[in-house]
Amino acid sequence: MLQTFQKALPVIFVNFEELPAFLEERNGFRLVWAPEETGVSRFMFVPPRTRIDLGAGKFVSVIFESPLLAASESVRALTSPLTVDASPYAQSLFALIGSLRRDAFSDLYQARIAVMIAGLLPELIEQLKSAPPAADSPAPQPAKSGRPIVLINARPVIYAVRFMKRNMGNPQLSLNDIAHTIGYHPNYFCQEFSRIFSQSPIRFLNELRLDRTLRLLEHTDHTLKEICRGVGVADSSRLCSMVKTATGMTPMAFRRSCRHGGVSGEGEASWQKFYS
Repeated sequence: MLQTFQKALPVIFVNFEELPAFLEERNGFRLVWAPEETGVSRFMFVPPRTRIDLGAGKFVSVIFESPLLAASESVRALTSPLTVDASPYAQSLFALIGSLRRDAFSDLYQARIAVMIAGLLPELIEQLKSAPPAADSPAPQPAKSGRPIVLINARPVIYAVRFMKRNMGNPQLSLNDIAHTIGYHPNYFCQEFSRIFSQSPIRFLNELRLDRTLRLLEHTDHTLKEICRGVGVADSSRLCSMVKTATGMTPMAFRRSCRHGGVSGEGEASWQKFYS
């Protein structure tokens, strides 16, 4: 289920790498940044098969794939890395991505990293829109459907995802509620969301609820009923079914498999931790 969730995102996390001063060509997109105590002020978007000299200093790179970016003529026209000023929101995402580097082998953490990279796409998209085209880049060609390939402005949809994460504990959260928070008609919102995430908003919401459920089962001692109230699933039998479909185990069996002999819960403060 988690692998299916990752494939539904606009990016697929591949790996981290520590960078030497000289950046070799390789497949996949890369985000490159210098970890600083004051936060990441700028980051670099590196297209596939691009070589650059970073100069002196310590750099970190995350490698990812993105069908959304690969289909964009704006991205295809790039012949050199693109430097982007990081907003405070982007700085917080880079801090979170960096904190998960040691756990990148886990499917669950890889899904979380992919979601965070997806959160950086709006700022990258804005920069791509204003980037001058390469002098030798070919004119955009229409897709097979006869419509030109364009890069979707994902900022409102990414904001809607953040709204879903903050409000998933409400079992009455509806498609209309989510669409109206960004000023979209529900039908148009479904269309735009599906173009970016390749699935419906409600299915994506259920994936978020499942991810949070698994985290709470793994790291807390909350009962199943408490978790149901926290993630916005009114029926505990439905939540059991979701967990069993994703993991092949009942919720309690999944918790025992994560504990390896038992780990004490984190108390009420855990709710705040997992709702951040």
